[in-house]
Amino acid sequence: MIDLRFAVVTEFPDYAAKRAAIVTVTQLADLGGQRVADPIRQTAVVDIMRGPQPEAGSFSLPNTGIYEISVRHPGGIETREVTLSEDMALSISVGPNSATTYSNTPPPPPFWASRSINWPYLERLNLPSLNIKDLRLGIGPVFNHVSWIAREMFPPTFETYRDTPLKPLEGGAQYSLRNPFDFEELPFEEKDAIYAGLRGWQHAYEPVSRWFTCIEPSARDLVSIPWGWVPLVKHDDHSVRIEMKPAFSRSGHSLPTRVEVHDSRWGALLDYVTAGRMADAERIADSLLEVGHPSPARSLPEWALYGKVRDPMVATLGGLILVSTVEDGRAKTWDRWLQNLAHWYPGLPDGAALFGYRRLQLGEIDQAKTWLRQSVQSGMPFFSATFRLLALGFSQLEDQEYLDKISGAAAAVDTTQPFTVIRIPWRVSQ
Repeated sequence: MIDLRFAVVTEFPDYAAKRAAIVTVTQLADLGGQRVADPIRQTAVVDIMRGPQPEAGSFSLPNTGIYEISVRHPGGIETREVTLSEDMALSISVGPNSATTYSNTPPPPPFWASRSINWPYLERLNLPSLNIKDLRLGIGPVFNHVSWIAREMFPPTFETYRDTPLKPLEGGAQYSLRNPFDFEELPFEEKDAIYAGLRGWQHAYEPVSRWFTCIEPSARDLVSIPWGWVPLVKHDDHSVRIEMKPAFSRSGHSLPTRVEVHDSRWGALLDYVTAGRMADAERIADSLLEVGHPSPARSLPEWALYGKVRDPMVATLGGLILVSTVEDGRAKTWDRWLQNLAHWYPGLPDGAALFGYRRLQLGEIDQAKTWLRQSVQSGMPFFSATFRLLALGFSQLEDQEYLDKISGAAAAVDTTQPFTVIRIPWRVSQ
């Protein structure tokens, strides 16, 4: 028996996460290089740990031989081939996708003097906050003075998202985005107001704004801040931090503003669902549940959906996994929980979209059309993955009216992020 001990590590502080890596070891051949008729294959789900760490997992393999070790993680997959003739310990380093880099200092703005800006459009948006006449000069440094900021905006819809104006400065917050920005933990009363808004209830406190416009030289981004993801009651073993920051490609080109949710419990699931890797998400979810429930009667997505009253947005994540991985058209126990999520949370458009898409899977065409349309009428989804469900649903229903209605926003949403961020290039005079 060969003992293979391993650890999955990262040098990136925010990439470490609980139950975030799926490690598979597969026998390729024996020590002589001959392929085996019945190769050994074992899989384990482990933490991604920061820096040098002791081995976090192990495989007990009955045979020596040549093995492939693969590590599937939110940023991709790492593979390594090893020859096992005796016990071995190894460490595998992983990290986020390297195609995107982040900088604390935005690159110089483009030369605005060479472009003809559509100034009436900017004025109609109540943007930017600097004297618009100064901007008419088209001087790069002047525009740079007001770029890279985030301003509160009125809630956009599928029909109005391109032209939704900002809130006046005296009625809304403004933040600099020249450096990554961490949102502070909200007091309980404000979190309760957000929860009430999801339920469609009135509250004594005005909920904090969900929507921001992030302004930069080449475009503006409509950014949805997922306040409802933060637990209503804080727990010592569960930390959540929301960060907003500019993003740039390696060549220095501006990319959509990043909204990153650093969640010690659900962070890996968010990343897998965002990447559309639902089978991996289901495997990670099962592992998370095994930690607290040794003999679970339900999968973790089902548990999350069942607990919708406490964590409706985590329930939505569970629903996304369930409707994306269901293998047959038969009714499930969790169907009624999806129905409750849609009915109980009218301020959560994703719930109606999930329920409508599930009705479509079950062949209930009229119900599917009603709820998918209700989702669109309720506003923009919180999750970028919900845009995919809406597009798939309306396509299968051949509902061209609503497919046209959502197509602009669905094409512009940044699908590399878990929550909604839409990039709108500046309009210029023709």
